[in-house]
Amino acid sequence: MREPQYSILVDIQDAIERAKQGKLALYWQRTIQREYRCKKVTPAEQQAYEQLQSILSEVPQWSGEEDLRHNMENIGGRVWFCHFWIDHHSMVQLTEDRNGEFTVAYVLDTDASPEVRREAAQLAQKDLKKCMQNWGAALLDAVVLAVVSKEKEGTYGYKITQDVRGVLDVSESTLYPVLRRLQKDDCLEVYDMAYAGRNRRYYKLTDRGAAQLEFYKAEWKIYASKISGMFEGGIG
Repeated sequence: MREPQYSILVDIQDAIERAKQGKLALYWQRTIQREYRCKKVTPAEQQAYEQLQSILSEVPQWSGEEDLRHNMENIGGRVWFCHFWIDHHSMVQLTEDRNGEFTVAYVLDTDASPEVRREAAQLAQKDLKKCMQNWGAALLDAVVLAVVSKEKEGTYGYKITQDVRGVLDVSESTLYPVLRRLQKDDCLEVYDMAYAGRNRRYYKLTDRGAAQLEFYKAEWKIYASKISGMFEGGIG
């Protein structure tokens, strides 16, 4: 019995059109290359593949991250994290669709050595952990900006610390680097004022800080609604 034949001509032709626009990321170039090498190609497939290689040699292509972000934006989603390896056919990504559903996807190159795959998996885990830590940092930034915004003329460090600790269990040593970072990012402005014979440092929200706070508020409403829905659904 003959083995079933399948055609990759349509895939190559689609890749050609994307490559002409500079939109065939390396990950998909490799996918086409693997399909091409894993079958007995027809003359039409060979001709199309050679045309594709000619275009790729002349037209710079966008990165895997640019490709993924473009595709997610087209469906109303977003990319929280992604990593595409250059030296082998592996990738990891964390995305969110327009309905708030999160998806983690990863591919480890089966043609790479076990050591290379293990290293890629460890790096992916490390990067995803860092991504989660950044989410925690964003939440802390949002709370600090919200606390400072309550005082039109600004408020001082110790009071900020106490107000934030009323919401989050964080140490004073954690909060002062946050204040410095927000100041560096032009979200807070700083001035000193005499109090009880010494200078007290005050922090005041800038226009940029106010805009960032509104962004955090909008994000929080979305996620709070999703979490509440999940809890209520679980109870029901």
